[in-house]
Amino acid sequence: MADKFELCTAAFTLLGANSIESFEDGTTESDIAASLYPLVAKRSLAAYPWRWAKTEKDLGAALDEDSLNGYEYVFQKPNDPLILRELGVFITGTDQPVPYDILRNKIFANENQDLVLRYLYYVDEEEWPDYFSGALIFELGGTFAIALEKADRGLSLIDAAAKLHWPQAHTANAQGATTRKFRSRLLGLRI
Repeated sequence: MADKFELCTAAFTLLGANSIESFEDGTTESDIAASLYPLVAKRSLAAYPWRWAKTEKDLGAALDEDSLNGYEYVFQKPNDPLILRELGVFITGTDQPVPYDILRNKIFANENQDLVLRYLYYVDEEEWPDYFSGALIFELGGTFAIALEKADRGLSLIDAAAKLHWPQAHTANAQGATTRKFRSRLLGLRI
């Protein structure tokens, strides 16, 4: 799989721009990549609940601190969540969600035993699936084109390609998991 410099180079290649070896090359391209790559990569990872970027952690024991907002217990939030998009604090071994709230680096809940936090984290580029890396290259290309002031016909083509690649990446990601059962009270009432 590609590293961040190879991803940026592929995006610059779409634009006919120079490749980069690092973010400190001293070139316009490396300066643009250093500024924009982390933002675009994190935004793209956080935009969808990628199954390969999901993890869970045991919250451990409740902290000895005053709680807020009507919650009884306070827990330390792990350092690595990119986004708590799936919003899951669960009782261990179940899919029973527990109501919670997050404020800064603390998690507040009314349960205090065997809680697990499910979330998305920043996966190293070398571990990204090809479908994600491919879509990100086009996203970076569109972003870099604006920074390089190449907002002409090429930008619109790259932007259109990025819009096509993200749904394809979402589909590829979804096909790697078991389909969830559709639950409805109405289905149980049918004759």
